[in-house]
Amino acid sequence: LEETVLRHMPAIRNNLVLLLSRQVYDDLVPHEGKEALRQQALAEVQAVLQSQIGKPGVDDLFFSNFVMH
Repeated sequence: LEETVLRHMPAIRNNLVLLLSRQVYDDLVPHEGKEALRQQALAEVQAVLQSQIGKPGVDDLFFSNFVMH
């Protein structure tokens, strides 16, 4: 699975950058906003993998770092 994700990383990264660029700071301040973003990011990753390999490929996504300014 790791190789599959790495192979499709350009498309995954593109979708995540587009998703992150649409975010509004005030929406991300509460925990619920961050959780909603995590769920949206997971959906983006799964969508890329679904279109490329025919299955979502990942079950969950975690933020290891979250910086806002």
